[in-house]
Amino acid sequence: LRKRLFRCVEPVAAVSVRRRGLPVAQLFASARVLGAEPLDAAWAQAGREERRAWLDELGIELARMHALAVVHVVLYARIVLAAPRATPVGEGSSGPAAPDPGFGRALVFLDCWAGGPAPWTRLRPTPVARDLGTFLTEAADWLDAEEVGLLLGRYASARAAQGRPVDDGGRWIARVLSVRRR
Repeated sequence: LRKRLFRCVEPVAAVSVRRRGLPVAQLFASARVLGAEPLDAAWAQAGREERRAWLDELGIELARMHALAVVHVVLYARIVLAAPRATPVGEGSSGPAAPDPGFGRALVFLDCWAGGPAPWTRLRPTPVARDLGTFLTEAADWLDAEEVGLLLGRYASARAAQGRPVDDGGRWIARVLSVRRR
């Protein structure tokens, strides 16, 4: 994901234990992101405008990931960090600044997988709905109905802007909400 300019943690090590080709246990170690905290923890201290900006960014970034076939299968809120906005590397130095891969973005994903087909993704018929539904289930205690609408609306408009609209008569929203109720 970092190669595709998503703002993700710097991976240090990863281990996956598999049985019959399916992952049964995983460990991922990453470099620390200074000033970052889980989105749900940061949410309580953030003002309304900052929260709206995070929802806008999350909708755009998830739409971009899904358009690239990057699906978490279950997008837990704990794998999204809120951090200070990325700034150019070397800002204030004598030379021109090189942009950080996440330039201008505040959300950091604890995920670096590049996406693509995997045996376990075929087991779930609607992985995009599962991603969004899982996030909304975990965020149910701190997202209100208006904020859920903002996130889903921004996601849908970002997918449409990429030429990959999700408008199928509202069935995708029903799938997201059915995952959320489980």
